[in-house]
Amino acid sequence: MDRSRYRSLFLSEARRALAEADAELAERDDADPRELLRAFHTLKGMSATMEHGALVAIAHALEDVCEVFARDGRPLDVATIALLVDAVGHLRAQLAEVESGREPPDAEALERRIRRHLSERAHTGFRLLVEEDPTPPPADVDSAGEDAAAALADMLAACRRLRELADDTPAVAAEIHRLEAGARRMYHRLAELREVPFETVLPPLRRRLRALCRELGREASLEVEGEDVRVDPEVLGPLQTALVQLLHNALAHGIERPEERGAKSAVGRISLGVERVGKRLHVRFADDGRGLDLVRLRAVAGDPTADALALALRPGISTASDPGVVAGRGHGLPAVWHLLSGLGGEVHLESSSAGTRLHIEVPLHAELTPLLLVRAAGQTLALLARRAATGPEDAGAAPLFALQVAGAASVDLAGGARVRVDHVLGAFEAPVARPPWPLHALPHLVGTTVAPEGHILLVVDPTSALLPRGTS
Repeated sequence: MDRSRYRSLFLSEARRALAEADAELAERDDADPRELLRAFHTLKGMSATMEHGALVAIAHALEDVCEVFARDGRPLDVATIALLVDAVGHLRAQLAEVESGREPPDAEALERRIRRHLSERAHTGFRLLVEEDPTPPPADVDSAGEDAAAALADMLAACRRLRELADDTPAVAAEIHRLEAGARRMYHRLAELREVPFETVLPPLRRRLRALCRELGREASLEVEGEDVRVDPEVLGPLQTALVQLLHNALAHGIERPEERGAKSAVGRISLGVERVGKRLHVRFADDGRGLDLVRLRAVAGDPTADALALALRPGISTASDPGVVAGRGHGLPAVWHLLSGLGGEVHLESSSAGTRLHIEVPLHAELTPLLLVRAAGQTLALLARRAATGPEDAGAAPLFALQVAGAASVDLAGGARVRVDHVLGAFEAPVARPPWPLHALPHLVGTTVAPEGHILLVVDPTSALLPRGTS
């Protein structure tokens, strides 16, 4: 077969398939694995016709990943999207080789990475690995991360039990401390292995910005610095959600319509900067709009002397005269604060007639989380300790989450509220995994962890019940 006659057509159609995959991945939260499956299947078929085996292998592996998610009706998680973005970039580089008249090289390492990722997310992964590669692939980053996570949970649980059983002998206490220090080092190593580039969240942010501009009649550009900064997916997921909300606020409250911008450029400017500073991730978000209406904020709150910027972070206070779908109910900035403070982060807000600026700091990695273990209505729950502390007995306090609580033990929540539980079992520190689908939709659930005794615990934010629905 004289493949050169069809090279131009193949390249055109192959790039179209990758463009369709890019467009779907840009949706991130709503990426449809079925559409991605069709794009990779098309690319695989065309590549097979042109006898480009390297392209066929990668497209086939990606097709299998998308097929699992499409069959189960599950949304694509952050790690899978990051993998697909990397693979599409690799496929595009392979096409460049074809365009230059060269046969694209094999990508066995990438194919193994995709297959390993698949095996961790579906039982069909074992069948695929056995059928297509009877020899076990060598250990890589993914397997190292999996081993580290299992060992870490065991070590922390063991340290907790040893501390409870041990006497006051200094030598014993020193050995327990050494074990805990080793667990922490392992945790940070695991977090480093799982990092993904910040740029993986940019396509959906840009797509959302374009949609908001069309909907609100604005024009705005997004300028980004720090795309290559690598971030823990457990931090990047909540951060992306916060950044989407900040885009909503910038377009709805800050950046004016082109005819209202006067001497400013008709196109509003939104800047986003990311950098690592020590053990923290610093994010700068700014727009060149009109700024917050501080006078109106105080008027809506009914307090002419209040700190207006603090009011902007209080739920239910909005300067919008006509609440709509995008903004106007006063839950945007409070939701950002609530989401990021749950990570142990901080939000600093500044505003003037030149625009609004936010400086966000979050831990570089999802840190070991201090937890308070409680028993309520026959359930053992882990509460975020940064939001809860043991209180005195109080039979008159409202029960936690309106559960059927018979005891009088109480927990004092951040913000001054108090709730009642049956028993407070104690405090411990552990890694918290994000909740699996579909549990991620539960409003109070933060994630899961391993109890000191070894069983799985639900980790909940007890203060989330105090916020209006939809703010967390």
